[in-house]
Amino acid sequence: MPRGNWHGAVGARALATHAPPDYERGPRVLGVLDMAPRPSGTGVPVSPIDEFFAEVASNADNPVLRGAAQYHLAAGLMREAKRSMMSSSAEDHAARRERPLGQAKGLSADVEDETFDDSMRRGGDETPRTFAQAEADLIASIEHATVGSTLPEWTGRQLDGTEEPLSAYRGRVLLIDFWATWCPPCVDALPELREMVADLPADRFPLLAISVDEELETVTAYMEREAMPWYNWRVGRSSDLERILDVRGFPTYLLADENGRVLSNGDNWLAQLRCMAERAVAGEARPTALQRGGLARSERPAGRRDSGSDGRRQPANVPPCRQVQADWRGGGTSHGKHRDP
Repeated sequence: MPRGNWHGAVGARALATHAPPDYERGPRVLGVLDMAPRPSGTGVPVSPIDEFFAEVASNADNPVLRGAAQYHLAAGLMREAKRSMMSSSAEDHAARRERPLGQAKGLSADVEDETFDDSMRRGGDETPRTFAQAEADLIASIEHATVGSTLPEWTGRQLDGTEEPLSAYRGRVLLIDFWATWCPPCVDALPELREMVADLPADRFPLLAISVDEELETVTAYMEREAMPWYNWRVGRSSDLERILDVRGFPTYLLADENGRVLSNGDNWLAQLRCMAERAVAGEARPTALQRGGLARSERPAGRRDSGSDGRRQPANVPPCRQVQADWRGGGTSHGKHRDP
């Protein structure tokens, strides 16, 4: 368990014990703690930070502090439900969504109109949310951004201004890429995305790149220099869609099956997602397909070329998904995340 996790919880507990009753920065301290990485997975002990959140949510005298702690506890459980777990069934994923939902519902009681302090994540030009709005947004994320949930009914705009709903992609396995021109890892991933789109059947696998650039002209000028032969939207920074799908850095990749069911959200690097997409296109859309191994050569989609996580050709007798699994266990490379320009 990371020592910073333990030290953060101890420091926050000491502050809560000794701070004056009118200390106003308590909710912001909770927001800072929520940004710390916590251990996750079956059999992993509860994080000291989550234990602290649970204590504050139950025992704090200040209702704003109680509501903030309950929010961050639910948000951590929601992020856990976004992970693709081994041997998880649809029932398992539904159960993992119920835990954060139980914490999120009612967190704004008695403080509905109070300002929710999420300044650690909110951009400087964003309007602060109330606790009621924060609760509603968190519930929407649990219902639409976690593995096994269904993508929201949402209408975006193509670069030419044409409106298009996410439901237009139903019937195909969809990869969504939240990206920006100012994001180096996003740009570095373009060659791998081009190969992925070229190799998988277009009638079964679309890629939807959603730009968070502030200006449309920035995106269109960039695309004059860099080929992006797939569907493209622009939503700008801090959009409702970004918030509902819990986009916490860039690039963020979300993979959904032909029914709009989320298979992965921000939890896998591209080579892993490619394997999951291949399985889904072949009709084996279990979220844990990568961990269970790759396709036999006779099962792979027509036109598939063998390539590994670094883009190099694989020998004909090495199934790509199995090779990625080996690379992943051995600490294979991944694209990083970038938050702000």
